Amino acid sequence: MKNKETDRFFIAIVPEEPVFHDLHQFKLEAATHFSTSGALKSPPHLTLHMPFLWKKKKLNHLKTTISNFVSQETGFEIELNNFNQFPPRVIFVDVKQSMELSNLQTKLKKMMKRELNLFNADYKERPFHPHFTIAFRDLKKAIFPEAWNFFKEKQYTQTIQVKYITLLKHDGNVWEVYEKFHFDG
Repeated sequence: MKNKETDRFFIAIVPEEPVFHDLHQFKLEAATHFSTSGALKSPPHLTLHMPFLWKKKKLNHLKTTISNFVSQETGFEIELNNFNQFPPRVIFVDVKQSMELSNLQTKLKKMMKRELNLFNADYKERPFHPHFTIAFRDLKKAIFPEAWNFFKEKQYTQTIQVKYITLLKHDGNVWEVYEKFHFDG
């Protein structure tokens, strides 16, 4: 549980414009047409490390550790490729698997465990499936087929340059970009 001594964070890839805007617009469409606004509580992102609690007094250690990690990494591209789903509630913009992205996520997960004693609790033991969520938890199961029919017909392909990873912090209501860690390698 969150308390006065800890904050809640997660690590993700947050795209730059114009992709950021496009993905936000898809979230707004889902909210408008299908009464699902949960995805609007965070900026568009691809999760690399699931949410975790961290002591405020150790925040500098967290930031230094992430900074040291990214200093060894180099940028790469990822391809966004239309829409996909995790029935019965999740609709997302799919990301083409790439060796660079998989390696980054695997190395980050290992570093977080080794250096910070944080475990990336994979969601329900599913393997890493990179994506940008458009609708999730509050999308009603009864409405899901209609929402999926709406999004599956849309075409959306983009390539984005990944230049940094982002630490996001929960403010009690929404997730906000806390700090960006640029690749130096």
